[in-house]
Amino acid sequence: MKSLTIPLDTSQVAAVIVAQGANLELTSLTKELKIYPNPNVGVANFDFQIDKSGQVKLEIFSIMGQYIARIFDAEAEAGIVQTVLYQHSLPTGVYYCVMRWSGKMMTSKLIVLR
Repeated sequence: MKSLTIPLDTSQVAAVIVAQGANLELTSLTKELKIYPNPNVGVANFDFQIDKSGQVKLEIFSIMGQYIARIFDAEAEAGIVQTVLYQHSLPTGVYYCVMRWSGKMMTSKLIVLR
């Protein structure tokens, strides 16, 4: 069995194609950060998946850049979806969620309603 790695848009996806006789199997390792429900009231769910195992930090900042909280700081495995629950009493507004790992960074917005 041979594996062939084909880089697509390396900031988004790395695809691995495995030949199995006449069948092809496509596996994708996607970097992503999902926040739901969004807009949010009280408890936010953060799902993330990274492309390279390592230490992951997930932090919340105000729209003005003020640090609010670090809600995750631990090792995570590549390709495994991690879920973080964040119970908060943030005032109504827009917040930036910043995820850092392996020298990379991803941001997403959290909208809070009261």
